[in-house]
Amino acid sequence: MLADGHAMPVLGLGTWPLDDDGARAVVGDALRAGYRLVDTATNYGNERGVGRAVREAEIPREELFVTTKLPGAQHGHREALAGLDESLDRLGLEDIDLYLIHWPLPMVGKYVDTWRAFVELRDQGKARSIGVSNFTPAQIEEVTEATGVPPVVNQIEVHPEFSQAGLRAWHDAHAIVTESYSPLGPDTAVGKFLAKNGPGLHHVAYAVDDIDATLPRLAAAGIQLIDSEPRVGIRDSRVAFLHPRSTGGVLTEIVEPAGGH
Repeated sequence: MLADGHAMPVLGLGTWPLDDDGARAVVGDALRAGYRLVDTATNYGNERGVGRAVREAEIPREELFVTTKLPGAQHGHREALAGLDESLDRLGLEDIDLYLIHWPLPMVGKYVDTWRAFVELRDQGKARSIGVSNFTPAQIEEVTEATGVPPVVNQIEVHPEFSQAGLRAWHDAHAIVTESYSPLGPDTAVGKFLAKNGPGLHHVAYAVDDIDATLPRLAAAGIQLIDSEPRVGIRDSRVAFLHPRSTGGVLTEIVEPAGGH
């Protein structure tokens, strides 16, 4: 549950670096498999595909949670207001569940004015919840002091080799949900394993033993997880089991389906 009272699923699907056609197919599969949170961004270039999959799904809109993000090129009050309208047009939706400032871009110096626009968009009902991504505590405090409205989410990189425990603790103390991206870590041993073994690898059960065992632990830690690969039936698939350093080192195991791959 977010601080503004809106519910947010614990598990979500990230859509980078899919194009529109890929996003339509993957998001459609993910929704049929049970996913309800879908994460996109203007910079991903796939909002049309994501929106089409959401609209084609035989799932009531109120049961889905769609996130998109404002690009740095549209920082500023007027630009941010127009930015969401453009995203909604590409998505084909009337509103968004969570709108994030993708990066603070302190050298540009417009994230406070951008946040003021976000508050207006929330009040207009175009964005049910508003948050940030890749912000520091000082930047979050600055936008909060300027508007009286804190972000309900800060989406940051979190994975076994980059836990950001201090920032997550600060979020907890300020009623801000930590939402993780790159949960396997692109530059970690896990990421290198996937890069090496990715071809022919259909599904990944990661963290401790599998994702089902891991989700309660993430939820208890206040972390929202975004997984870039929809998890459907794995019984007849080639599966990699990945374990974090906390279990004594990154261990990898390939399990072939019965009868070979």
